[in-house]
Amino acid sequence: MEKYNVRGYPTTLVLKPNGEEVDRIVGFGGKREAFVQRLMDYANGENTLESLLEVLKSSDADVETQFAVAQKFNLRGNIEQAAHHYKKVIDMDPENNAGHLMEAKYNLAVFDIRKNKNFQSLEKFLKNTTDEIYLKRGYSKLAREYSRLN
Repeated sequence: MEKYNVRGYPTTLVLKPNGEEVDRIVGFGGKREAFVQRLMDYANGENTLESLLEVLKSSDADVETQFAVAQKFNLRGNIEQAAHHYKKVIDMDPENNAGHLMEAKYNLAVFDIRKNKNFQSLEKFLKNTTDEIYLKRGYSKLAREYSRLN
């Protein structure tokens, strides 16, 4: 758990023979075919963090790739790198054409709690949204973090 920063179960790690992480799948989602396809993609070097980072180096980089990279860093618990890419998502798509703006802003607010113990970013985010999913996730997160700090 510690070595690979696994924060929840089930987490499936795909590793190279030397123990280096290729990628991971957090959760299952109940769709066997999709799960197996992701494993096959990772085994073939497709849609992995490494392959997506290569795309970002090219002129084909787009908001979808930035978002996918941010999510992969987030799942690995690397909030510094995830935040960097979520910020790029916001900069690249301020009109939210790709539909990732809320998730990027939410995660940046959560990272502010983790990194700086600053609750104001998430509280501000929650005051400015009417989306029930984010309201539930956000207030639940606030309650857990306040509880953790007594």
